[in-house]
Amino acid sequence: MNTQRRDQQIAAAERMVPQARVDRASRARSGEIIVQVGLRLPAAAGGATIVIKFILPAAFPARGAGPIVQLHDMAGNTLLCQHHWIDQYGQLVGHPDVAHWDYHKDLGVVIRDHIQEFTRRSPVVISGAAAAVGVRQPAVRTAPPRVVQAVAWTPTGGAPPPAAVARAAPVPLVRPQPAPQPAAAIQAPAAFAAVARLRLEELSWLDAGGADGGASHREAFLLEQPECVALKQLRAKQRAAAERNAKSAEENLGLANQVRVLQAEVARLDAEAAVQATHVVEATARLEAAQAGYTAPRVIVRLMGAANVAKNAGRDVYEDYECSDGEMSVNKFCGAYVKAQRDYHHLRAKADKLRDLVHLGHQT
Repeated sequence: MNTQRRDQQIAAAERMVPQARVDRASRARSGEIIVQVGLRLPAAAGGATIVIKFILPAAFPARGAGPIVQLHDMAGNTLLCQHHWIDQYGQLVGHPDVAHWDYHKDLGVVIRDHIQEFTRRSPVVISGAAAAVGVRQPAVRTAPPRVVQAVAWTPTGGAPPPAAVARAAPVPLVRPQPAPQPAAAIQAPAAFAAVARLRLEELSWLDAGGADGGASHREAFLLEQPECVALKQLRAKQRAAAERNAKSAEENLGLANQVRVLQAEVARLDAEAAVQATHVVEATARLEAAQAGYTAPRVIVRLMGAANVAKNAGRDVYEDYECSDGEMSVNKFCGAYVKAQRDYHHLRAKADKLRDLVHLGHQT
């Protein structure tokens, strides 16, 4: 099952990256399979061709048995380079799939991502066959082979095909020594991108102090960069904003007295509102007490009392007429008696009607 998965991974990688070459013969020697890709670096990095070697362990593609990635020159020599994907031992471990390999990772994607990464951000050679990648070294080295064309081949440790490059003697791995300050004047680069192409002695000069022992050339270089100028402009805007905020704060403090006067006025109005609220409560209580005296039963009682008063008034008029011995005229008697009877029946009718309405309301 593991062999089938390995063969499927390699076949898929060959389809995704056609220029990749697989050295299956290495499996018989060490149990490992080597996949190599030739890559021509951009002109800014020398324009030479390097080889990215992917060593597949015998347990590949099991968990933890991911590819081991190295850089070589065209003659098969290991290159020690600087790049954010390369660790201190020269291994390319920056790709997340290489660092955390399992069955679900794709070898073709890993190879493609390395090609794209080194195309965008070329590695800087420290030691090894530096002539193959066109990077100057302080140590003694042989003449670099001339790259005739962009190639994709699989070196197996020997010389590359003659159609690709001229044979070059292997260059021993040496550790670069600090370069002395050059006698000739060195110009600071005009932009950050040019720093990657500087020689070691130029980088040392850029980080060294000035002749008068003052600020380093690096600080002077940074101050001239557009990015740093933009940072200065941003800081100037921040200081201007801080000054405006301080001025606004002073103006706000000047309004404090006005705020206190307005707060006193609000307190006075709140006190008046409280007094008015007390008056409203008292008036409401009086209204409720008055309304309590005009409930339906009490109105009925008052109407019946007024009706009885009118009835008694009619009886008094009649008795006065009987006792007057003709002194009260008939017209006066009739007018007073009829009025008393009319008031009585009118008030009695109202009382009866209101009683009927109350009784009907209780039934519903």
